[in-house]
Amino acid sequence: MDGSVVIKAVLDTANIPKQVGKLNSSLKEVTWEGIKEGDAAAQKLSGSLKSAGTACTVGLTAPIVAAGTAAFGTASSYEQATARIQSALGLTAEEAERLGDVGEAIYEDGFGESLDLVDDALVKVRQSIGDLDDADLSYITQSVLTLSDTLDMDVGESVRGVNALMDGFGLSATDAMDLFVAGAQDGLNYTDELGDNLAEYGPRFAQMGFSAQEYFSILKAGTESGAYNLDKVNDFLNEFQTSLVDGRMDESIGRFSESTQQLFEAWKTGGATGQQVFEAVLGELAKMPDGFDKANLASTLWSSLGEDNALGMITSLAGVENKYGDVAGAAQEAADSASDSFAGKAASAMRELQGAIEPLGQPLLNIATNVAGVVKSFGEWFDGIGEGGQMAVLAIAGILAAIGPVLSVAGNLVGVIPAITAA
Repeated sequence: MDGSVVIKAVLDTANIPKQVGKLNSSLKEVTWEGIKEGDAAAQKLSGSLKSAGTACTVGLTAPIVAAGTAAFGTASSYEQATARIQSALGLTAEEAERLGDVGEAIYEDGFGESLDLVDDALVKVRQSIGDLDDADLSYITQSVLTLSDTLDMDVGESVRGVNALMDGFGLSATDAMDLFVAGAQDGLNYTDELGDNLAEYGPRFAQMGFSAQEYFSILKAGTESGAYNLDKVNDFLNEFQTSLVDGRMDESIGRFSESTQQLFEAWKTGGATGQQVFEAVLGELAKMPDGFDKANLASTLWSSLGEDNALGMITSLAGVENKYGDVAGAAQEAADSASDSFAGKAASAMRELQGAIEPLGQPLLNIATNVAGVVKSFGEWFDGIGEGGQMAVLAIAGILAAIGPVLSVAGNLVGVIPAITAA
């Protein structure tokens, strides 16, 4: 859009052209002698100057001062955020500025209650997961903030859970985040421990041969079968893996079928995975008739975790269908849904506006710094004021801001000159 059109619209709204037009008309009838005598033309000029001054003060001075204040505040906030990132991560100024830009973009898109909270989340992602590219860093940060806002999940725990999926199961940042969000939406965080459980147990089940999606499906089956918390399901999975190596399975494997016994022997030599043994053992256990023998076998293998009150949960883990095979884009969909509300759109629009005026604030910060040093060196201050086109723009803004008060003062002077000359 033509900048002159915007300026004309602003001036018209403030009624400035009309008042300045009256002022111009008044000037044509005025003489210095008339001003000294306070004739009708001079009085008219005095009124026109005051009216024009009032219009300019309301239409130009106040908005420019307000805009300058807002721009200064935004620039200061953004600069402080970048400094916090640099201090927290020990980065170079250039690296910190790049991450600061990522944080600002996330904030301007409407995520997080404040820029500080966004940057705190970004720092946790970087510290836990490492040097991601900007796209992955943004995706994970906005996703954990969405989970925090919508499901009240702890940002740090979410980041640890995502990192466990990446490290333990070899998932990409995007795939790990999508699976984590899908699990959280599906109720796996029902006891507020999904992230911590993944960090503690996830890598062990990756070693057994489970895929991340199969692992999540088993967790879901366990929670649906009465496990009072997620930790109970993971404890059993952990106990099963331990039973493979501490002699308990060796002692009890004879109570299972020949094929399961052969599979267990193959596992010992690396010819089968722990997951395959898990599926075979639990599959047979689930088919055994309820009673003492079944409960006794479970208790022998898995101690208190195999007691009768947990058998329902244990047998439910056999032959679980993979229900997390198609979760691509889950995190982005959650973020889009959260930001699609009126409040989300309003927050995003206001933050985009803040971001848009931030560049105007940087020169103001420079000026403030230079002016603060004037006591030490007027020359340094003068050199700072003389820098670049931005300084010129601010100088013009300063002139415009001063127009209203100057015209008002001029109007008052015209009104009192007759009294001064008569004294």
